[in-house]
Amino acid sequence: MFMRSLAIVTRSVAVELAYSPLWWYTTGLKRQGRTLLRQVRYANDVSGVSPWLTNLFVPMFGQHDIAGRVISFFMRLAQLLVRFLVYVGYVLVAVLLLVLYVVIPPIILWKLIAAALHLLR
Repeated sequence: MFMRSLAIVTRSVAVELAYSPLWWYTTGLKRQGRTLLRQVRYANDVSGVSPWLTNLFVPMFGQHDIAGRVISFFMRLAQLLVRFLVYVGYVLVAVLLLVLYVVIPPIILWKLIAAALHLLR
């Protein structure tokens, strides 16, 4: 009974280990991509780049004279620039993490194989 259970568990673990790379680069990558898109949309909502861009030429505080429009434009432009840079930085970090998700497993496997071959010499 014990040997049969051990054989079932061993087979199950072997199947899971064999399936994990396939899952990592199909279903797992798809999930990570969806998470990336969701986080980019959330970062856009939090940073407020879209509303600041749409209201760039709208005068602040109802000041419709020339000075109010010029001051409003440059203040919003400065805000938009800073918010956009923060947004782009966040997106770049998120994309970098997705690239690392794809690249890290082969690097780890390569290092493990290199270490094993070094031990065999």
